[in-house]
Amino acid sequence: MQQEPYGYQYHRLFRGMPNYRWWKPLVFAFLAVTFGFTLQVAVTGLAMAPFIAAGDVSSILSIESRIMALDTQDPFAIALAFLSLAVWIPAIMLAAWAMGIKPVGRIWSVKFRMRWDLLFSTFGWAALVFAVTQLLIIAVQVMLTPGGPAFGPDAVAGFQWNLAITTLVLALVLVPFQAAAEELMFRGAMMQVLGSWIKNPIIPILLPSLLFAGAHLYDVWGMLQVGLMGVTCAWLTWRTGGLEAAISLHVINNLGVFLILSTGVTGSTKQVSETGGAWIGLLMQVIMLALYAAIVVRKFDAKRREEAKAATLVGALS
Repeated sequence: MQQEPYGYQYHRLFRGMPNYRWWKPLVFAFLAVTFGFTLQVAVTGLAMAPFIAAGDVSSILSIESRIMALDTQDPFAIALAFLSLAVWIPAIMLAAWAMGIKPVGRIWSVKFRMRWDLLFSTFGWAALVFAVTQLLIIAVQVMLTPGGPAFGPDAVAGFQWNLAITTLVLALVLVPFQAAAEELMFRGAMMQVLGSWIKNPIIPILLPSLLFAGAHLYDVWGMLQVGLMGVTCAWLTWRTGGLEAAISLHVINNLGVFLILSTGVTGSTKQVSETGGAWIGLLMQVIMLALYAAIVVRKFDAKRREEAKAATLVGALS
């Protein structure tokens, strides 16, 4: 695991904040939740303003149910769901600033900033691993389904390509912010708040991962997949000293899922029905996460060794 200059691992970075007191992370968490929900209410209220002004209660209730069970043929609900999660980025950063957590960038990594080189390099590996595992899923489904599964948008009643393309564009623009916000919340803020009190990383890794899984309204198979992804992201965050590898995996996973669902190639455009897979999906999730984690750690450690050698050489020459 990587440590910052003051000797703290990622989940313990709050211990290095100026004038640390045990209660400050607790107040930070309260402020983050307050700001986050306030911004969510503002975004949702703005989107629903025309229906509220018209007193259209049925449309308001319909939007709420559409957000709970996302369909990629419903771009409005997709955009609202993504934006209502993305607002947690400014909410958490504002809470850190309000509590005097300086520099605020410590919530991103042990370098007190986003390590863009690590983000972009892991992004490519996440895309490759996701593509390979999805091809494996299709191959297994073809072999196990008599006559082959029903693929293609023709299997989706009322499928419209204009809605599919709109959803794809929205996903490309908004998913990076939505995924980064969830990582900042579950792997960033929660890990560091717990880590400020608990030195051993096990609880700061596992507890937010359980909450992350519980926040997704899937069946048991889907929640197992999400929980495993949460644990992997949390472990990589601790191991690499920052959120970059977790954000890359989360962005690629969500973009890939919405790409598949929006085109209707699996015969469904709904996230809940597709994500609540079976043992095949869980097995492939394990393979994907294991491959990705192994690649990231190997590349990360190799780069650290190169940096250490370069620093030693510079020191010897100076």
